Amino acid sequence: MLSRLTPLLALLPLTLAQNTISSNEPGRPVQFAQPCGADLLLDDFSSERVWTAPSGEVKRANAIGGDWGIWGGNFTIDTSAKTLTIVPRVQPTPYLAEGFNPDTVPTFNFFYTQFTNQHEIFDKACANLTAFNALEFEAVAPAGFDFNITFTQRLQNDCEVRTYDSQYQLFSKYYTTPGQKQTIRLPLSDFSKDLSGANFNYQWNKDITLVNLAGANPGDAITISNVVLKGAPCSGTATTSTSTSSATVSGAPSATSAGGASATQGAGSGGESLSVGMAAMAGAVALAAGALI
Repeated sequence: MLSRLTPLLALLPLTLAQNTISSNEPGRPVQFAQPCGADLLLDDFSSERVWTAPSGEVKRANAIGGDWGIWGGNFTIDTSAKTLTIVPRVQPTPYLAEGFNPDTVPTFNFFYTQFTNQHEIFDKACANLTAFNALEFEAVAPAGFDFNITFTQRLQNDCEVRTYDSQYQLFSKYYTTPGQKQTIRLPLSDFSKDLSGANFNYQWNKDITLVNLAGANPGDAITISNVVLKGAPCSGTATTSTSTSSATVSGAPSATSAGGASATQGAGSGGESLSVGMAAMAGAVALAAGALI
């Protein structure tokens, strides 16, 4: 009997544990059903999810309902290829550093997504990411294409007030095969400190943002696919979860993207991230008089 079943079982697809949202309430962090060991598909771009916000603006959402948003450029979703392509553009009037991103260079564009269902808690984005230990996606970008990556957070016990962004990391730290598809793994531990030097609080995450995207040539783009939050092993600690920072940014302004979504205004941090795409950005910045680096 076993000899008959074994070939059949071998044909059955292996299904990894998949996480889901268990609670999504205004003013409280989104909680996920599995505290560890289960991945969460953020988007495979097999469909384009369009919805209308209370403001009347049309938005595009990921698989759990969080916005995809951009300020400075545009993005397209190809459901046949199952990809999202970002073509960044330098905004002539950049955002300057504020309380939540101190000592950073001006921001001339950004792209972001959230880990909440915006249909239900519009603009009160806040999620507990301690069930996960990394974000993975596939990427293809030309040589010289670079940007900063940061996670943003809300003030503990308040899903509306923003506090310090996480430390910034360069995309080029992870992407090492220009022109070829590569799986990018962003360990959440790489973003475990915020810009004040305190622990980043993953229990009150706002979003992930790509800041100051630029290529070596005008029109350069990045294409991504299969975006997944990776479940933390149940035997270990998921992520840093408690912030020791007491600083807050009361009433810190939130930028509005081209699509009208509440979004991040961040720009390079100290150290190596300040140099993001400096050589690569030169051509792009030259195209927009008044853009600052």
